[in-house]
Amino acid sequence: ELGKLKEELWDHFAKAYFQALKDYNPKKVAHSRLRAKPEQVVLVETENQQRQKWPINYKNEDLNLLHM
Repeated sequence: ELGKLKEELWDHFAKAYFQALKDYNPKKVAHSRLRAKPEQVVLVETENQQRQKWPINYKNEDLNLLHM
């Protein structure tokens, strides 16, 4: 009886889990749509370089990049 209950529980979980995976729609956008505001520190995307190695810059009031 316990084995049957465990099997039913597993079947219920598996159906719900795989349905959730099928319904999942990840974002198609690679980057955020947020835009930097004055006085924010930003990462500057650099081609052919890993994100953790992108330079960090500062946006001034005119929204120009100032190197740090």
